[in-house]
Amino acid sequence: MAFHPGETAILSVEVKDVSGFLDPDSITVSIFDPRNFQIVNEEAMTKDGTGKYHYDLQPDSVIGKYEIIYTAVHGSRIVKERDILVVEEL
Repeated sequence: MAFHPGETAILSVEVKDVSGFLDPDSITVSIFDPRNFQIVNEEAMTKDGTGKYHYDLQPDSVIGKYEIIYTAVHGSRIVKERDILVVEEL
């Protein structure tokens, strides 16, 4: 994903098991700064439907690759997915 400073990136994720979509007990998104890999933001995601979630992110003016980690907790299971958001100059 590539965006420019000031644009809104809609981060979305689907949670499934072998039976289909499911709602975890919790789901969060963590965004890491491209300069020092410190957490910039960690928030709960918005539910769009069973097993479907999103988070609207407006990256700051820092150019680079933001690491995105989605964390879903369902009972005793914890599942993490990694993604990259690229912010480029205009």
